[in-house]
Amino acid sequence: MPEAPARTVTTAHGIAAMIAQQAMLRGDAPALLAQGEPPLSYARLSDWLEQSATFLRSIGVTRTSRVAVSMQPGPEAALTTLATLCAAVCIPLDPAAGEDDFGFRLRDCAADFVLTDSAERAFPLPGLRRLVVGREFRLPGRSTRTGVPASNRAPHDATCDTVDADATCLLLHTSGTTAMPKRVPLSQRNVLASARANTQAFGLGPQDRCLNVLSLLHVGGIVTGMLTTLVSGGSLVCPRGFDAEAFFPLVAEFEPTWYTGTPTIHLAVLPFLETYRRLAPNHRFRFLRSATSPIATELIARLECAFGAPLLEAYGMTEAGRISCNPAPPGLRKPGSVGVPVALDVRVVGSDSTDLRCGEIGEIVVRGDSVTRGYLDDDVANTTAFRDGWFHTGDLGRFDEDGYLFLEGRIKEVVNRGGRKIAPREIDAALAALPGVREAAAFGMPHPSLGEDLVAVVVAEPGPPLDVQALRTELLARLARHKVPSSIVVVDSLPRGASGKIQRSKLAAVFGALSEAGSSSPQTPAEAAVAAIVESVLGADTIGRGDNFFLSGGDSLSAARVAARCATAFGLARAPAANLLFAYPTVEALAAELLRLRQEQAMDEEMLAQLEQLSDEELARLLSD
Repeated sequence: MPEAPARTVTTAHGIAAMIAQQAMLRGDAPALLAQGEPPLSYARLSDWLEQSATFLRSIGVTRTSRVAVSMQPGPEAALTTLATLCAAVCIPLDPAAGEDDFGFRLRDCAADFVLTDSAERAFPLPGLRRLVVGREFRLPGRSTRTGVPASNRAPHDATCDTVDADATCLLLHTSGTTAMPKRVPLSQRNVLASARANTQAFGLGPQDRCLNVLSLLHVGGIVTGMLTTLVSGGSLVCPRGFDAEAFFPLVAEFEPTWYTGTPTIHLAVLPFLETYRRLAPNHRFRFLRSATSPIATELIARLECAFGAPLLEAYGMTEAGRISCNPAPPGLRKPGSVGVPVALDVRVVGSDSTDLRCGEIGEIVVRGDSVTRGYLDDDVANTTAFRDGWFHTGDLGRFDEDGYLFLEGRIKEVVNRGGRKIAPREIDAALAALPGVREAAAFGMPHPSLGEDLVAVVVAEPGPPLDVQALRTELLARLARHKVPSSIVVVDSLPRGASGKIQRSKLAAVFGALSEAGSSSPQTPAEAAVAAIVESVLGADTIGRGDNFFLSGGDSLSAARVAARCATAFGLARAPAANLLFAYPTVEALAAELLRLRQEQAMDEEMLAQLEQLSDEELARLLSD
C-alpha cells in the first residue's frame, strides 16, 4: 500500500467508543428499530457490543481476524455487521451469490471466520470456522434495559482502552476494468469520517430516523445508512430487505424523517403512493437521498412532487466514502449535480494532474480522512490510483462557478448497473469459459431505472448453434445475479481496432441492430398472459414474445412483482424463485417455464393423490421396494 502520514492515537476513536459515547448521552433512546421487535436502546446496544467482543475474543477472533458476514437482510444482519466492525475486519458477503462467486470472495479475502444465519450452505475454505447467528453467536435479548444506569456509564471501546484508528475494520471488493475485483480495506477512521461527513451534509441529529433500505453488503448501507445514523444519535429502521409494497406500511409504523435509496428503489415505490397517503396522511419526510448511480432530473421532480420533500443527490465511492453532496435545506440544491465537497479535498484535473477551470471536464481526484490508504496487495492498482497524496477516482467531472460538482462519465469501462459496478472483462471471461463460446464482450446500455444495464455479445465456436438460454442458466450458477447480462446476442465477429483490441464503443450499435429487429406478438394464451402482466408492471404499451424484460425497462424489483403475479395467474402453489426473470427474460421463454412449473406441480399433485389411495400395507410395501 502507499505510504500514509503517521497518526498518533491516544484515546479511543473506534466505532464501539462512538456508540458508548452515544449510550452515555442518549441512554434508553432507541438506536435500532424493526418490525415485530422491541426498540434496541443505545445503552443496550453498547453493552451487547462489549459482550459480543468479549465472546469473539474468547474463541480467537482478534482485531486483524477477517470475519465474513453472510446473512439475510434485517436487524440481525445489522447487529452482526456492527459487532464485527467493532471487533475485527468485517467482510460482507451476499448469501444469494452463486457458488463460484461466493467461494472466490471467501478465498480472495482469506476469511478466518464466518457469521451466518444458514447452517446448510457450504463454505469451501480450509480452516474457516463457521458460527451460526442465534445459536453460537447470540444476538441481544428482547429486554431494552441493561440494568446499568446510563448516567454511570463511561465511554470506552468494546475490547480495549485504546483503538488504532487506522486499523482495518471493513474489507470490500470493488470492480475496475480488470477481470479481478480489487480489495478495499477501510479503517475505523475512514468509515467514521465518512459517517460524520454525511451527518454534516444532511444536517442530521438525534431527532432524525433513517429507513435504511440499502443493502448492508456495500458502503451505502453500512456507512451512509447505519453508521451515519448512529453517529448522529438518531434511530435506524432495519427492514428485512426491500419490498416496494411493504415500504409505506413501514413508513407509517416508524415515521422516518429520511430514507436513502437508489433510483431503482425510488422508482419502485412511486406506484404505491396511494398507500402512503392512506396509511400516513400526516407524515412528511424531511428529505430523500439518492446515490450509487445517476438519477434523471425528471425523476427527481416526480419524487419531490410526490413526497413534498427535497431529494439530495450525492457522490461517493467505496474507496473514498462521501465525496460530495447537495446540502439539505435551506442550502442550495442543484438537480443533476452531486453537490459540493463535504469533508474531502476534491479537484478536477487534466491529464498532467493540473487543476482545470470551472466548466472544464477532467478526472476527479480526492484526499482526506475517509479515503482508503490503498488497495490490498495490489501494487499496480495503487501506483495508478494513488499519486502525490491524491486518490484518482477514474470518474470524469466538472465544477461550476458555485463549486458544485457534475459527473460526466467514467474513464474506465466499468458498467454501473443500478449502483453495482461491474467489470466487463470479468463477464467476458465467464462467458468465454462456457462450452461453444469462442469469445465474448460485455458492455453497458442505457436503462431508465438502473442508469446502465449489462448486455453481452458472443461469438460461437464452429458447430451446433449456441443455446443462449443454456448460457444464461450456467452464468446464474457461477456469478452473482447482478453480473449476469440481461441479454446475450450471438454475432459473427467482434469489432476490433488496428491493434486487435475489442472496440467496446462500437458494440452498442452491433447489439442494437440485432436486438431491435422487432418481435412478433404473443402466439399462445400463456404468452399473452405473461405479456399482459409485463405490460402492466412496466407501464409499456406493447410487449412482444421475443422482447427482453430488462431491455424493456425492467429491473430486479419489478422482476419480483412480475414473478409474483405470474405465480397467481398460472395457479402455482408457491412463487417461483426470485431469479426467474433473470433466467427467462423474454415472454416466450418465461411462458414456457411457467407452463413447465405448472405441469410439474400437477404431476406432484397427481402422485400425492395416488399415494393417498393406498392402504397402509400397500404404502409400506412400496416404501420397502
